[in-house]
Amino acid sequence: KVFEYQALRAKQAGAGFAQDGTAQAEAILARKPDVIVLATGSIMRKPPSLAADSEPGIDARTFALSLVADQNKRAGTAVLFDFDHSAGTYALADLMAARYERLVIITPRTQLGRQVSYVSVLGIYRRLYTAGVEIELAALPKMVRADKVTITNAFTGKERTIDGVTAFVYATPRLVNDGLVAPLRAHGLPVHLVGDCFAPRAMLAAIHEGHRVGNTI
Repeated sequence: KVFEYQALRAKQAGAGFAQDGTAQAEAILARKPDVIVLATGSIMRKPPSLAADSEPGIDARTFALSLVADQNKRAGTAVLFDFDHSAGTYALADLMAARYERLVIITPRTQLGRQVSYVSVLGIYRRLYTAGVEIELAALPKMVRADKVTITNAFTGKERTIDGVTAFVYATPRLVNDGLVAPLRAHGLPVHLVGDCFAPRAMLAAIHEGHRVGNTI
C-alpha cells in the first residue's frame, strides 16, 4: 500500500510515468532532461563463501518473482541462504516452505532474524518450525553443483552435503545498481541518486531522499 500511495501522490502532482521497459541511458537522454534522479535500486551480491567454480544460484528477489508467477508445487529440496536477516527474507521462506517438499535455511549467524524485532522473531521461528523447515545455524554455502549443496560450519569448517536440491536461493547484502550514473553524467547532466542506488538501506530512507531531492530541484 505504501507504493500505491506514493504513485498516487506523484500522479496528483503531475508526474508522468513511462513503464515500457528497462531504463537505458539512450532512452533517458532522448527525453532531453534538465535534471535526472536515479532510483535504480540495488542487487544482491553472490555469496562470498561460494567456491569460484560453484554454480551461482539465484538471488531472493528474482526467485520471489518466479514463485509469484508460477504458483504450482515444486519437487525436491530448496536451500535458502539467509545472510540478510530481514522480514522480507522470512516472507520468502514462508512461501518456499509452502511450495517445496523440503526447505533448508542456512545462515552464518547463530540465530535468525537479527534485523527484525524480538517479538517478530518468535513468530518467524514458530511459522518455520511448524512448516517443517530445517534451520542450519553457523553455516556457509561452499559449493552448489547439480543437485547438491555443500555447506561448512562457520566455526569449525566441517562440511556436510544437502542432496536432492532443486533450488539454491540467496538473500545477501546488496550492491548499488548505479551503472547509469557515468554515461549520464558524461553528457554534463546533473544526476541525483536516491534510495538503494545511493546506499542500500530501508524503504523509508528512499522515500525521505526522494522527497528531499524533489524539494531541491
